[in-house]
Amino acid sequence: MKSTGNSKAVIIVQARLGSTRLPAKIALDFGGVPMLVSLLKRLDNSEIGFRSVVATSLEKRDDLVEEFARGSGWNVHRGSESDVLSRFAGAYAEYGEDADTVIRICSDNPLLGFDDVNQVYARFCASEVDFLANANGPDVHEDGFAVEVFHSSCLIEANEKATEAYDREHVCPWIKRNKTVAYTQLDKRYKAKLSVDTMEDFLNVREINQRLMPGFTITDVCDLTNNQQ
Repeated sequence: MKSTGNSKAVIIVQARLGSTRLPAKIALDFGGVPMLVSLLKRLDNSEIGFRSVVATSLEKRDDLVEEFARGSGWNVHRGSESDVLSRFAGAYAEYGEDADTVIRICSDNPLLGFDDVNQVYARFCASEVDFLANANGPDVHEDGFAVEVFHSSCLIEANEKATEAYDREHVCPWIKRNKTVAYTQLDKRYKAKLSVDTMEDFLNVREINQRLMPGFTITDVCDLTNNQQ
């Protein structure tokens, strides 16, 4: 099934404070604001008008996530901490309305910007597949700029049919096994690991953010990191 070019999408950002390797990483100072707030500002799509939702947990500690998100002008859906698939399905049900496309983003990718997201979305719309991503593919893994785009019907079906714990914890595995899938690459030079899992990751990514002009893209990051080598 092919998406229509003018169809609207819902961007769902997965965020919680209870990360195990680097607890509360999305609240760390990232250029004067919490890392999550910085990401949400970079994902501003007001000119295009995609719906925007932060999907967080019902845990008390994630009240802060809701505060960050609403303060940044984003909608918030709260659901199960461990069953992330149901949380995403709930976010779509609450805010997706008639959007036929879901764009999944993780909050540990603070360098990702809307221009990068829109590139993956446009390629999805031009394709015949149910799922398109620039990460976690056989030959493509733009770690730190991961965008997963899929039909909302796939999310609904996955939530109804997926029973394995792994499928429910990670949102997309059931879709990737049962639907047509393809991968794309935004910059063939990209070989970095710029998602935030450790303090070392965080400090490296924050430095890159500080060195680039606002509105930078994955291409600018590749230009910078390649020049450092």
